Amino acid sequence: MKRFFKSQIATSILIFWAAILGALLIYAIPLVHDLQNKSIDFIFEFRGPVSPPDTQIVIVALDDESLRSLNRKYPFPTQYYTRLVKNLDKAGAKLIVMDIEFTEPNFEHPEHDLEFAQAINDAGNVILAGKVVYELASGRVYNPQILPPIAPLIRSDAEWGIVNAIEDRDGFIRRYLLFDYVGEKIYYSLSIKALEKLSDPIAQQDPFAPVFIVGDHRIPKAQANSMYINYRGPKGSFRTYSFASVLDDSTFQLLSDEDTDIFEFHLQWETFKDKIVMVGASAEELQDNKLTPF
Repeated sequence: MKRFFKSQIATSILIFWAAILGALLIYAIPLVHDLQNKSIDFIFEFRGPVSPPDTQIVIVALDDESLRSLNRKYPFPTQYYTRLVKNLDKAGAKLIVMDIEFTEPNFEHPEHDLEFAQAINDAGNVILAGKVVYELASGRVYNPQILPPIAPLIRSDAEWGIVNAIEDRDGFIRRYLLFDYVGEKIYYSLSIKALEKLSDPIAQQDPFAPVFIVGDHRIPKAQANSMYINYRGPKGSFRTYSFASVLDDSTFQLLSDEDTDIFEFHLQWETFKDKIVMVGASAEELQDNKLTPF
């Protein structure tokens, strides 16, 4: 009997210390991740900004200047994006990557969506954005659903990729999503689809492999479906042009007093010729600015 009680006591003690150890591990793992993240920030701070090796990348930003020059609130009319694609195509852009989601049809003017789709089809080099969204089902289960571009844009044969961001516990963006699964189907990120357009098709992936392969590019993974972002520097590291300046050609009248037909000069200067043009939001009120190690 004594042996039985001693065994019970020993078992209880082991369970108690296992519970304590488990609680400590649960508490410690996030701290380890936080320390790892801060070490990444320190590495970037120590290294400092570096010149982008690929000067073929430029940014067209929906910035505060665009909101002021166009004298209107966001979202912009579809016709603006139609003109943007036409002008960038006219300017000889190699690739137009739209980090803007066109997932809601224009019910008031559906013909504008068709015109936008036609401009995308004519250019033949536009990458669009979609997203994975999570719907709360019964039992607190989140079901992933894909939110693609609207049907007319899909029918334009444009490629598209997802733009879900990975935020760490402190709100910083240090990793980039390579792909995600919805059901059994794989969806690649916007930049991966752009890279595929510029190189060879995406290779058949081994989810347990330490690298992600696109053509000759071997991308080290941070996790099964993400990579660490090698930031080149803070905002402004890549040449950036205002969205309004690409619209402002001789046939477009800005709604402010800043109408200069500046896009005609961009044509002369070959600003966008053979460039990879990334289009996205940077205006403060659009709330698409993120925290980075810089």
